[in-house]
Amino acid sequence: MRKLKETVAALEKKGFTKREGRDYNFRFHTKDGAPSGVKTRVPKGRGDLQPWEVHGLRKDLGLTEPELLALIDCPMSREKLEQILRERGLIQ
Repeated sequence: MRKLKETVAALEKKGFTKREGRDYNFRFHTKDGAPSGVKTRVPKGRGDLQPWEVHGLRKDLGLTEPELLALIDCPMSREKLEQILRERGLIQ
């Protein structure tokens, strides 16, 4: 499981903008600042993300489980994420 606070910080660091509402809503922006259609939400709260929430993040972002964990744990760079999303046709 991953900590909610660490997950939110990792998404912001990797090019996602955060909008607060009932949940945290994130949208990925490319390196040149263009918004993309890649978006997800993370529930507000404390503690760990539940396994079903991690699965939802993975599905929303079009990543495999190891890729998502690399994104959250920070070995994956923003450039690598953008490359993966382009290869999968999720951004242009």
